[in-house]
Amino acid sequence: MKPRPGGLWAKKVAINRGLDPAYSKDGDLWRDPSPGMGCNSHLRRHPNEKPESLMVKLVKLCTVMGETICDPYMGSGTTGIACLRTGRNFIGIEKDPTHFATAVARLQREAIQGRLL
Repeated sequence: MKPRPGGLWAKKVAINRGLDPAYSKDGDLWRDPSPGMGCNSHLRRHPNEKPESLMVKLVKLCTVMGETICDPYMGSGTTGIACLRTGRNFIGIEKDPTHFATAVARLQREAIQGRLL
């Protein structure tokens, strides 16, 4: 493995974790803010809601366009949003009726809105 040029922040994190900083770079660190933190906590749709930007990155990293992702604990539907935005198919399962309704509403809004190019 070749050493990678990286920023100071990535190197500091690598050192703090006991890793070789020569093999780190800024893109190795994802700093996606969690929705509804601090004074915006009233904006959260689910107690464990993930950032949409993080889920888009993970969906792109783990799948290719056209594949299907099944989320057996759909919550507020963030993985489904990421699938719509990246051209993946989505199957979501959620037993809590309130969270299921939230996810359906979010997915419908996203599907209707579409993405601007």
